[in-house]
Amino acid sequence: VAAYQVRLVTLGAESFFVLATANGVQIYDGKGKQLMYSHALTEGKTVLTGSGAEMANHARGICSTCTADGYAQICVGSAAGSIFVITYDGENFHTSTTLQGQHAGSITDLGSEVDSYRGAAPTGAEAPRPILVSADDAGLVNVWAANTPTDFAKLFGVQLKAPVATVAARGDQVIVAEASGVVSFVSLSTQRVYCELQAHSRFLSAMDLHPWRDVFATVAEDSTVGVWALPKE
Repeated sequence: VAAYQVRLVTLGAESFFVLATANGVQIYDGKGKQLMYSHALTEGKTVLTGSGAEMANHARGICSTCTADGYAQICVGSAAGSIFVITYDGENFHTSTTLQGQHAGSITDLGSEVDSYRGAAPTGAEAPRPILVSADDAGLVNVWAANTPTDFAKLFGVQLKAPVATVAARGDQVIVAEASGVVSFVSLSTQRVYCELQAHSRFLSAMDLHPWRDVFATVAEDSTVGVWALPKE
């Protein structure tokens, strides 16, 4: 079975290996030995991408979230545009809700502020905002309020010019790395793009935030790695 993404996700003091595959989602313990939960894809074997091309359905886009009422989740997207919210109660996982109908393109990445801190904010920092950010290959970025495990409400969406490679959230901003090499910064307060950075000249393949400093790194097919400070609005 083809694996599209593998991530080590931290929920509080525990870590889990999450596999996004052509069949669905598998969650293993931190050592990768015990299968703790599996969620199968049910939307069909093929889907249409944001450009209208047909592709095999698969899971992709993994992040941790924490709802306003204190529950922890692992969220995983799919090529059909769905987002599976898998809640952890301290012992077991279960799919608490599925977000549908807000992405016509395939989900490419998910992000949240708690995920940018690797599961918990550093000492002295404000509590992470209970939000989820989703992005697709049509360039759409949606921001959700994570209210309860069964209630994720869309706050707003921003349409960008290029497919999104990866997203992250920190403080009042969402950081969006576009495949074109541009990094866009979206304000949660104003719900608009307030800054754009031409970070690379070729396909931007990955981005990651430092777990406690407000800096991030990008890498692209122009054979460069960039380390950047988060801008101020």
